[in-house]
Amino acid sequence: MTTLYQIITELRKIYIIPRTNIGFTVGEYGKIYHTNNLGGIVGINSNIISIPDKYNLIQNYPNPFNSSTKIKYTIPKTGYIQIKIFDILGRKIDELIKTRQATGEYEINFSGNNLSSGVYFYSLFSDGVLIQTRKFVIIR
Repeated sequence: MTTLYQIITELRKIYIIPRTNIGFTVGEYGKIYHTNNLGGIVGINSNIISIPDKYNLIQNYPNPFNSSTKIKYTIPKTGYIQIKIFDILGRKIDELIKTRQATGEYEINFSGNNLSSGVYFYSLFSDGVLIQTRKFVIIR
C-alpha cells in the first residue's frame, strides 16, 4: 500500500490552476496525481511509456501454427519498414508491411491459409537494410 510519505517523496513538479481548487503533480515513473479540493488526492494514473532502444523482431506466437499467428516487432526510430515472408529456398512469398512507421511497438496478424505445411522465415527490414530474421512452421 502506498503511504502519503511515499507519494510526497516521489513528487517532481506541482501545478495549481490559479483561482481554482484544482492541482496536478507529476511523480516518479510517470505517475500523475490531481486534486479538485487541494486537500487530498482524487486520482492516480500510472502512464509508463516504453520507447524501444533497438530493433527487435519477436518470435511469432503461436509457433507452429495452423491458420494464423501474431508477429510483434519494435523499431527505435522512424523509417521505411518492411516485413517479408520467405520459403525454405529463400524465395519471397509475401510482404506483410511496406510503409513508413514511427518509433514504437507493433503487432500484426499473419494468415498462412494460402501456404502449405512447412518451414518459412519472416524478416524485418528498415530503410532497405535487413535487421533480423525468424523462423515459423505451418502445420496442416
